[in-house]
Amino acid sequence: MSRTGVVLTNLGGPDTPEAIQPFLENLFSDPLILAFGPGFLRRFVARKIAKGRAPKVAKDYALIGGASPLVALTDAQARGLAAILERRAPGRYAVAVAMRYWKPFTDACVRGLLEQGCDRFLHLPLYPQESEATTESSSRELRRVLAELAPKAPLDEVRSYHAHPGYVAAVRATVDEGLAALRAAGATAPQVLFSAHGLPQRFEKKGDPYVGQIKATREAVARGLDAPTTLSFQSRVGPVAWVKPYTDVTIERLAAEGVKDLLVVPLGFVSDHFETLFEIDRMYGDLAREKGMVRFTRAPSLNDRPDFLETLADLVTERRP
Repeated sequence: MSRTGVVLTNLGGPDTPEAIQPFLENLFSDPLILAFGPGFLRRFVARKIAKGRAPKVAKDYALIGGASPLVALTDAQARGLAAILERRAPGRYAVAVAMRYWKPFTDACVRGLLEQGCDRFLHLPLYPQESEATTESSSRELRRVLAELAPKAPLDEVRSYHAHPGYVAAVRATVDEGLAALRAAGATAPQVLFSAHGLPQRFEKKGDPYVGQIKATREAVARGLDAPTTLSFQSRVGPVAWVKPYTDVTIERLAAEGVKDLLVVPLGFVSDHFETLFEIDRMYGDLAREKGMVRFTRAPSLNDRPDFLETLADLVTERRP
């Protein structure tokens, strides 16, 4: 019986303070992130950037425990997905995690799946919206590793699921929960801010589908919602132009317009990590209160919620050979 190895991909995160600098170096060494060559020069620049940024980033990580919880949360997603798939189709699937810029790396993931008897592979990115900077980067690395370790194994890929009914419903459930918590705390006119990870404008100008898919997800999730909504983008770094509007600027604008109660929905993020725990919870939360907002909260992340895991299982079994 053929067995499919489901490769869950994400960007990864430093699992110890000592891993911060090499994680950043791996990130900026990716030609899809730092788009210039030749390779030796890009790697040199990546080392310089990582060394310069690491001390500041380490201080920020210290405020959320010193390391990223992303690997542990993704492992929980993998275990939950594997249990659902085993229930639906015993023996047909194995699931493993491949992080792009830190451990577990893609080669270790594929070796583990081969040891479990997998003879075909499915790339299931934990990026619901497709981008060259995320989906394609992980895909290229997976294809490179498979060409080396299992060149004859078929590979199928889920490129995006930004409008999948199960994903939309799972995100909407987190929005409903967040609004209910705000109203229980006394909010009478809450607003919703969907905050997605930013993207340099050069990607969108080249036809990258990410921003369009983010907008489509926001529209689907917000349909029929009994609160006003806004979309913004966070996590910009460096001197290049990024997609607007920016989340910090948007929070300042909403505060100036008199908004007192704000629910931030981390759109496109499927797990708690630096961008939710530090940027939204601490940095943007402090900004909102400084600008006069009374109640600021974040919708729960999807993490290993059963509704999200069932959606991931649907994405797998819909492609069963």
